Amino acid sequence: MRGAIRTAVVTVAIAISVGCAGEIEHPISEWTLAYEGTNQRVVLPEHLDVPDHAMTFTLRADFAVPPELRDRPLSLVIPFFAAVTRLRVDGLDATDTEPELVRGYRARGPKSWQFPSATRGRAQLALEITVDHRWKQSGWLDTIPRVVPSQQHDSMLTAIKLINDYGAVLALFGLTLIGVLYLGIYLVDRRRKQYKWFAIQGLSAISYPLFLSGLSQGLFGRFDVVLLAGFLP
Repeated sequence: MRGAIRTAVVTVAIAISVGCAGEIEHPISEWTLAYEGTNQRVVLPEHLDVPDHAMTFTLRADFAVPPELRDRPLSLVIPFFAAVTRLRVDGLDATDTEPELVRGYRARGPKSWQFPSATRGRAQLALEITVDHRWKQSGWLDTIPRVVPSQQHDSMLTAIKLINDYGAVLALFGLTLIGVLYLGIYLVDRRRKQYKWFAIQGLSAISYPLFLSGLSQGLFGRFDVVLLAGFLP
């Protein structure tokens, strides 16, 4: 098992390094944070200094489009940002190309929006990200937004999807199978009490892949964080 995990990690690392080598990307680290009448300059990545209560804030930036990209479809990519967000480009709604499996108070992480076709050919674009601040991590921007050609797959976003999305699904099925198997062994022979605890441990652990994939908020709403803390001491 450890060998398989090590191989998977090496494979992802190679994929990222190879992908980055030929990628066209334009990171945007400087933004203006606006909320409740306050405007301040922020440099990403950053854990934003926003209030703890539920609110909406915006991040605004101007992007000078390089001449070679002005006639190409473009996208804004954030590899990981666990907040419910929307993007407007020059006042027009961008198309979300990484929709959530379950709509709730948070997002699973990967973000990608395709710019409206009406903005193609413009030399300057005004970007505005609207964020529904509903939990602590919706103020944590640990990766830098970047503009990329829409046909290009961002290597970091792809790696996060591979590990967090597909990995979470595999872990969910694997842990459920293990937990049910141990539970069955215990129910067949109650003398094997250790298998009862193995079953409890395995079935409790599914709370993490459920949380990571965002599915738990569809079942428990905002209480999924509390349940995660309880099941994974």
